[in-house]
This record gives sequence, C-alpha cells and structure tokens, in this order.
Amino acid sequence: MLTLLRGKRISSFFSFIQLRHASLSNESELLSKARPRFRSRLSRGEASRKKFENMEAKEDIKQTTETKAAAEEKIDNKYLKKLAEDLLKKIPPDMVMRTLYYPTTKSYILLAGVKQYDKVHASYLYDLMCSLQPDSILTSIPPDACFLLRTQENYRTTWGTYVKQRKDLTFLTNHNPLYLSEITLDQIKLEVLMNGSIHRTPEIFEVGPICIYQAKGLRPEAPMLPNSFLSPILYSYNNPERKTPVFMTSYPTLKFRDSIVRNVTLPKMKKIFDDLIVNLRSKEENFDFRLLYQDIFLQPAIDYTLEVMKQSCYTGKKILAVVDWSMVDILNEGWQTLNPKIQSLQKFLQDKNEGLTDESYLDYVEKHVILDMLMEDYIKEYFIDFGIFPFSGEGIFGREFSAVNTMTVWNYNYNRYLKKMNALEKTTDTFDL
Repeated sequence: MLTLLRGKRISSFFSFIQLRHASLSNESELLSKARPRFRSRLSRGEASRKKFENMEAKEDIKQTTETKAAAEEKIDNKYLKKLAEDLLKKIPPDMVMRTLYYPTTKSYILLAGVKQYDKVHASYLYDLMCSLQPDSILTSIPPDACFLLRTQENYRTTWGTYVKQRKDLTFLTNHNPLYLSEITLDQIKLEVLMNGSIHRTPEIFEVGPICIYQAKGLRPEAPMLPNSFLSPILYSYNNPERKTPVFMTSYPTLKFRDSIVRNVTLPKMKKIFDDLIVNLRSKEENFDFRLLYQDIFLQPAIDYTLEVMKQSCYTGKKILAVVDWSMVDILNEGWQTLNPKIQSLQKFLQDKNEGLTDESYLDYVEKHVILDMLMEDYIKEYFIDFGIFPFSGEGIFGREFSAVNTMTVWNYNYNRYLKKMNALEKTTDTFDL
C-alpha cells in the first residue's frame, strides 16, 4: 500500500515537474517573443527621443539663422540709410532724392530726380550706381522709344524702313505691356541695344565712359547732350557680372498721347496751348505746363509708374528709380497711399473713353498737332516726316471720310500753330522747347 502511495506521489511529483517545466518553457517562449517587441518599443522610443533632439537642434539653427538674417538686414538697412544720407549731402543742384520703403518685400527704393539733359546729373548718377550697386534700376524711358528697335544696323535707317514700308521688325520691349518682364532689359537685350542702335548710329549716340550723349530726335545736325535716363543702361552694360535689370518705366508714348487726345476737348486743348504761350512770355524759370493740368498730363503716367516701382520691389532689396526731377514729390506722395496689391500693367493703359462724340476726326488730328507742340515734335519727326500718321482714329466721328486727308489737315494746323510759336520767339529771348 505504502509502495503504491509512494508510486502515486512520485508520479504526481513528476507530473508536476513536467507541468512546471512546460509552464516555464511557455513562459520562456512568451518572453522570447515579447523581447523583440520590447526591443522595438525601446528602438521607437530612442528614435523619437533622437528625432525630438534633432527637431530642437533644427529649431535652434532656424532661430539662429533668422536672428542672423534679421541682424544682417538691420545692418543692411543702416548701411542704406547711411548711404542715402551721405548722398543727400553731395547731390548737385536741382537733383532731388527720396527714400521709399516697401514693407511687403522689405525693399528700399532710392528715388533719384534728375534733369534729363544735364552732364553733372548724368555723371553723378553713374557714380551713384557704382556706390549703391542696386539690385534693379528703373529709368524714365518709354517701352516704345524708337531706338529700342531690335537691330544690328544704323537705327535711323532701320526706323525709316520700319515706318515707310511697315517692315515686320520687333522691339526689345512690349509697347502694350501686361507684365514687368515685358519692359525689362536684361543682359542679352542690353547687348543687342548697345551693339545695335547705340553703337551703330554715331550721328545720334556717342558713348562716353560714364554717360551716353544723344542728339534730340533724328536730325544729325542736332547737338549731342548727355542723357541722364540712359546712364542706367550704360552702367548695367558696363557691369555684366552684376546682371542688373533695367526697367523702361515711362508710360508708352503713343498710347499716352492718344489717350489724352481722346479725353480732352479741342477748346480745352487750345486753352492749354494759350497758357503755355503766356507763361513762356513771362519767362518763368523751370515752368512745366503739365503741373497746371496734372490730372491730364501727369496722373495717368504717375499711377502707371508707381505700379512699375511696386512690382520692381520683388526683384531685389535695393532699387534705384531714375525719374524727371519735377516728378519726385508727386511720386513720393503717391507712394504713401499705394495700393499694396499687385495689378496688371494693362489696367493702367486702358482708355477712359469719356466719349467726345461731338468732335470730328478733323478735331482729333488738330488736337494731336497741339499736343505735339506742347510736349515735343515727336509725332512730326518720327512719323509725319515719313508720311505716316501713327494713330488709327478708330471710333472717331467722320474718320471713314476724312482719313485720306490726314496729312493735309496735319500740315495746315501745324503751320498755323507754328506761326504762334514763332511770333512768341520774335517778342522774347530765344527759348528751347
């Protein structure tokens, strides 16, 4: 009995040992299976910790970079202000400087008001660009200026062919631009211009070391004068490594003139001409008739120029804008109330179309004659002398019947108003329109 009981106990003990061993084996197996998962959790935790540390490091680097950039910007702004202050102390007589700021791009515009045909202004402007090293330059040249023809020949000859034969020639800029790029002279276009129209037309252009001399109009006998508005072109061409773009900032000439004629009555245009005569008789120094009728002759061009200036701020931090000295204060005032939203240049080139339906095509041509007398003989010299009237007169009453007599009407009115100007010259000292 005792033996039997002992046998059962031993059997039970071995069964217990076997079960315990199996249990331990299962636990060991479970642990062995759990360890990789535990290790993976440890790995993920370690990766997360390292990732967090990397993020903190990157954030520190970012903050350091931003702090450094802000410090550099602060230093750069101080430099620009100091440079502007130094320049303001040395500017020649009748030259005007203003500093404008565009917060969206944190750009500065140095607004330089110069006299177009002044050697001191032209040479000072070149030195200014060498000191400032602007990222971009704006200059008061219209995108439809005749010398911007894309040619490798004498531009006077090319222009005559273009006007007379309506030859399919292209310009370096767009006469009716939508975007800033269409009125931009980059290094390639600057080389085409300098090696073409300017160097190939020595009777009109003479290139000096720091300024370009230009004869007014197409007459080779006209005296050559240093043109301040051409100095940015010379500077950028002479320093190709800086790749400084030059923007043609003025309102397109033909579009501007036709817009004025379509929105000003003939009686008012005659009155403006009479006002010019009166002020020329009084020999008022620095008289600018446009200031008497700013809404007609200046405001559309000012609005267009301000938009070009604003868009140029997206091309760099240091911008130089070269404008006529009489326009500086008007542009500065307009900048203070500038619409920050970018707009298409085309918006500023659209006609008001006030609908002068009671005036005829003959009145339309006469108004263009008066405007040519008021501003300069641009239309006569570049178009009429080649037998071309450059405006379509579309929509003007009587155009279908009177267009064939356009040149006769022009010549008649031109001679009539010229007599008034000549009579003024006989009663006063000689003056230069």
